[in-house]
Amino acid sequence: MPVYEVASNIPEQLFKGNLPTTVVFDKKGRVSFNEVGAANYGHKKFIEFMQQLKNSQD
Repeated sequence: MPVYEVASNIPEQLFKGNLPTTVVFDKKGRVSFNEVGAANYGHKKFIEFMQQLKNSQD
């Protein structure tokens, strides 16, 4: 299993020290989704959200 080490500090608004944490950025690099705990990537709402994000003109 690969082990990764952070090379610099992570802003607290992105990562508060809990694993797992899911952070999704939009095309402009803005945080669109940030959830502490296990996210359900197969849930219909999450899939729709990701599709909308992908298709957005922003």
